[in-house]
Amino acid sequence: MNIILKILLLSSAVVTKTHANEEETNNNNLNLLRGGGGGEERALSDDCVSRSTYLGCFNDRNQNRAMSTEIEGRGYTARECESACAERGFLYFGRQWRGQCFCSNSDYSYKKHGTASNCDCCGTNVGSNKMCVYELQTAEATYAAAPGCTDRFNGAPYLGCYEDRNRKRALPHEVHGKFHSAEFCQMECKEAGYRYFARQWRGQCFCGDYDYNKYGPASNCDCCGRNVGANKMCVWDNGGGVGSGETAGTPPTEPVTTATTTDAPVTTTDAPEKTTDATQATETVSTTAGYDYSNKNIVDIAVEAGIFNTLVAAVEAADLVDALTAEGPLTVLAPNDEAFDKLPEGTVDQLLLSENVEILKEILLLHVIEGKVDSSMVSSGPVTTLSGNLIQADVSDSGISFNDANVIAADILASNGVVHAIDQVLLPPDVSL
Repeated sequence: MNIILKILLLSSAVVTKTHANEEETNNNNLNLLRGGGGGEERALSDDCVSRSTYLGCFNDRNQNRAMSTEIEGRGYTARECESACAERGFLYFGRQWRGQCFCSNSDYSYKKHGTASNCDCCGTNVGSNKMCVYELQTAEATYAAAPGCTDRFNGAPYLGCYEDRNRKRALPHEVHGKFHSAEFCQMECKEAGYRYFARQWRGQCFCGDYDYNKYGPASNCDCCGRNVGANKMCVWDNGGGVGSGETAGTPPTEPVTTATTTDAPVTTTDAPEKTTDATQATETVSTTAGYDYSNKNIVDIAVEAGIFNTLVAAVEAADLVDALTAEGPLTVLAPNDEAFDKLPEGTVDQLLLSENVEILKEILLLHVIEGKVDSSMVSSGPVTTLSGNLIQADVSDSGISFNDANVIAADILASNGVVHAIDQVLLPPDVSL
């Protein structure tokens, strides 16, 4: 064998051995990062951050994020994500997949999808639908201000913007009335002994001890403004209040006895409390029939009545608030919440989606008649609505109806027209649900 060939073979053997050693070293390091090294994994995961404690590798979901606030973009290192969340006043951060960065103030939400394994916390790819979660260590806790708010509500960190439902609230206890400030809501919920408080839509206030994120995160909440957002709520943590040994954010396994329940009406001096009982709800609106609320517009009346919540959310989603608060006059046939409940399950949620706004608008305008038409002016026959479609009015000894909808409360006079409450949702002829 000539000398050149020997040199080539020896070189090849050295290179092969070197690559094998490097590969073994890399694999060992990777195993440590991916959970194979026990306490060493924690140490290595902490190596790529400067002031945080590694909490573990967790599952995440694209359509239902565990942590409520996302820093726009991707490719963040763990230290960059740490800095971004710290600058915004958050207590926890998660680095996900291709360096996406999420922040939260909740001490349990990051666990909502369970633990995972094989996270590469400091690498370019954490893992598909996985995230490494850290707790920021600061000398003094500071909390991110909620969108639209200048105050940070000392002692109550902002947890995020979340979806809500009119017919099945995420937080069960409602403070009566509308247009409450966040400070007032915080005080009311804390005095009632609840951990979480939320400001929803037009300043409605809700309290509870768990499950505020049951419908998932939302976006574009104006937490301290007049309108938080249709079917959205801003949530804060008052701390404590869970009582009975339950874990925050987790529904109790057995009923917990508390001073208030979702069924018991809240005692007030200014207005009857809403109830989920259909008969009582009808009685509530009937007390307004024939009353003159000429100092309030149609939308204000619907909001304050307390049983047109779905209708009001739909009006907001269809961007018809300005039209229904304008000078008018207009006549509105207002389906109550029970009327919307009669629609097929899931229909309301679908109609409130932005892609269905034109269909929703057509449905709502079928309930609006130009001019002020009180019950004494209604006669049997076709009636033209602002949608351009006709509806059929029927007047008999048993009352007034439009198509299949019965008027259950008539002549609620507003500053810009009149409202008649009805028990069915009217549908245009070209819309089938």
